[in-house]
Amino acid sequence: MIPVQSSHVWHVGHDPETQTLFVRFKPSVKHPAGRLVQYLGVDADTAQRVIDAPSVGQALHSFVKGVFEMRG
Repeated sequence: MIPVQSSHVWHVGHDPETQTLFVRFKPSVKHPAGRLVQYLGVDADTAQRVIDAPSVGQALHSFVKGVFEMRG
């Protein structure tokens, strides 16, 4: 997982073997350690687009949320 510049996302990582995108959101009262979410079936190109995006949150909404299965 690597830290990213975002108002809501803290770290993003990708496992190419399992095609899992890991997103840790910044800490909150409900999730003091930061909520960890996994998106399943995410290819390496899509993961890199999210990581490299000027707005990680916007990229998550555009390319990942509602497209890939979420856990967490």
